[in-house]
Amino acid sequence: MNFRVMRCISANHPDHNINVNCWKLPHNIELAGPEFHKSKKVDILLGAETFFDLLAVGQIKNGPNQPTLQKTLLGWIVSGKYASNISSPPRLHSTICQAEEDFTSIDSVVQKFWALEELPSDSNGIKFTQEQQECENFFVNTTQVLPSGRLQVRMPFKADRKLLGHSYETAVRRFQALERKTLKDPELRRMYLDFMNEYRALGHMSPTNNKIQSESHYFIPH
Repeated sequence: MNFRVMRCISANHPDHNINVNCWKLPHNIELAGPEFHKSKKVDILLGAETFFDLLAVGQIKNGPNQPTLQKTLLGWIVSGKYASNISSPPRLHSTICQAEEDFTSIDSVVQKFWALEELPSDSNGIKFTQEQQECENFFVNTTQVLPSGRLQVRMPFKADRKLLGHSYETAVRRFQALERKTLKDPELRRMYLDFMNEYRALGHMSPTNNKIQSESHYFIPH
């Protein structure tokens, strides 16, 4: 069977909770929906062509003003008229369905999607640049599957460090601004120092020397 996923199929069904205490429901049968008498949203709607294929031999009539029980492959279902003291306002349901002859099939849409998402390759006439090919080779040669099942992916870096630019002065200014801010708030400074000391103790960072300034590096503002 083919299904379409929708935000809402219809209003809750039934439109209110039904008191079934006076109904003569056998206790030795398995209902397809044990809580059929509670007002809930419709989870799935089957077409008439499927409904009759699910019917099985077995029917129980409970008498006047009581619904009929019908056996199906999914279990027993309850259907029919019943007496109720609750009056519900009439509801009008209108459904409009329009089909276009030139409607694009789902298969065609999926094929177009994968065509857009497909990576360039020599097979479809598009070639990598030298830099793109280096990234591809780096990914293939360094990516590993960890015992946990997760992927460990290394980040490629450009070989020419001069492209990193000059970031030392900007990082120093940001750091000095942070120092001035924490000096005005002793509690904030204490929390900040505790955090940084914990990072250092865990090995996430370590002190460096001034020689690093003579080489090309990128300094992340803190």
